[in-house]
Amino acid sequence: MTVQETSWQEQVEAIARVNRRRYPRMPVALRCSFSGARHDREGAVVDLSKRGARLRVDWPVLTGECLDLNIHFSDSLQPVRIGRAVARWSKGRECGVEFTDPSPELDSRIALCGQGARLDGLDQAARTQPEPLDVSPGPVRTREAVKAVQGRAVVLHVVAAVVLLSAAAAIQAYENRSARILGERLGAVAEEVAGQLDRVLAERYREMREAAQSLVGQNYDRQAVARQVMRLKESDPLYLWVGGLDRTGRVVAASDPALIERDPSRSTGLRLAQEFRSGHVSHSDIHQESRGAEAVAFTVPIVSPNGEVLGALTSRVSVAALHDVVVKPTVRRRQAALTSSGMPTYQIVNQQGVAFIDSDPVRGGNAPVTDLGAVSARLSRAGISGYVKEVDRRRRIPIVTGYARMQGLEDFPGLRWGVFVRQDQSRILASLRERIRSWTGGGREELSESTR
Repeated sequence: MTVQETSWQEQVEAIARVNRRRYPRMPVALRCSFSGARHDREGAVVDLSKRGARLRVDWPVLTGECLDLNIHFSDSLQPVRIGRAVARWSKGRECGVEFTDPSPELDSRIALCGQGARLDGLDQAARTQPEPLDVSPGPVRTREAVKAVQGRAVVLHVVAAVVLLSAAAAIQAYENRSARILGERLGAVAEEVAGQLDRVLAERYREMREAAQSLVGQNYDRQAVARQVMRLKESDPLYLWVGGLDRTGRVVAASDPALIERDPSRSTGLRLAQEFRSGHVSHSDIHQESRGAEAVAFTVPIVSPNGEVLGALTSRVSVAALHDVVVKPTVRRRQAALTSSGMPTYQIVNQQGVAFIDSDPVRGGNAPVTDLGAVSARLSRAGISGYVKEVDRRRRIPIVTGYARMQGLEDFPGLRWGVFVRQDQSRILASLRERIRSWTGGGREELSESTR
């Protein structure tokens, strides 16, 4: 017969027809011999049923080729002759054949095999010739099998996508919730720092007023003024300098003797005392009395019973001391409640929006607060306290900022300083990664920046 080359598609369809067989295949190891239009050779049967077999040969068999097949069940028995075996598929050194001319003797031999009879027809052949090389790429899948595999792959991809989206949504929800909690705590710290500064400065303001009132009725005794000056200076380390002025503005008593008898034309204390009868407080970068150190200036008048200004008491409170005594301890005390990923940064700014206290040594102070966060700066100027998520303009990264403003206390007018406490948003996920490491026993798993 004429052997025609078939396409892969036709081979798949042929395999599908064979796979729909009515007779189960049995794995065997039998010698076979056969003849055909092109050759007379021997091979091996590797599985067998009543209507077909899979053969292993050392030459290519063409699909559609008709073979005259003899199967040797034992060297002691006559082989079973299959009159017509048609090659339905061929791949490498293997082929599948269909028995179109079935043999009753084959059926009986297969029945004996099913009952446990020994099939040793290949014993001698296995000892005399080597196993042929299997170069086949494996079984060809039917259309249904391919579709099933593709369907399972699609399902797995969908499940993976759903899991990833759910994980991303969970991380985003955790980040939003953590940012809200962190922001509320940062805002509370900023408000506490502002309140503490108001309280400490108000106490010094009242101290100065009480000292000035104690001098009323003593006809401006210079020795009494000097005693009050030294008492104030020695009782409180926040004071850089304390002095007493007479009615001309001349320094008549001072904690620093070098400033006594200073030219009154260089002093603004008396003018402020005359202008602000209840007292005056101001913040300036440079004070001669504090020898160039940044300080807060207090000035209160000494007024006679008839209302005449006899002089004034004036003092300078160190801004650096306020930082060390009030601001830093308050933030450190609240650090554990803020985050486990390091201490936040903070700034204290004046009414012009310039930071004169800055915990970041890189910035070093005197930076406009709008360089750090424009939104929090606007809200703080409006006298609002709270928190906001914004962008650090200098570093170009997202941050959470708690903000508040000093409001003054009762008779203390206050300085209206702004307080800002900040934390990078990336620290929120850093805290999550630390928790994952602790849950997994110190593993190295980390989360990506692209989930923020």
